[in-house]
Amino acid sequence: MTELLDRYPAAGALLERQGATVLRRVILPSTPYVAWYVYDEERADGEVILVRLFHAQQRRPAPDPSRWLSRTGDQD
Repeated sequence: MTELLDRYPAAGALLERQGATVLRRVILPSTPYVAWYVYDEERADGEVILVRLFHAQQRRPAPDPSRWLSRTGDQD
């Protein structure tokens, strides 16, 4: 998973954007998991931050993007 997101951070579906920081969701290939992550599109070497990981069949609440977007946008 980390290798996929490090190489292709835009692989997931865009859920929310705040400036250059985005929240995305991706179904992980060859696994039964769904991951939500944030990253800064303007930073080519920026880190991808995993914020949620659920089994595809697991009940999960709708994410609140403000929990992650406001925090990551403030970091340098």
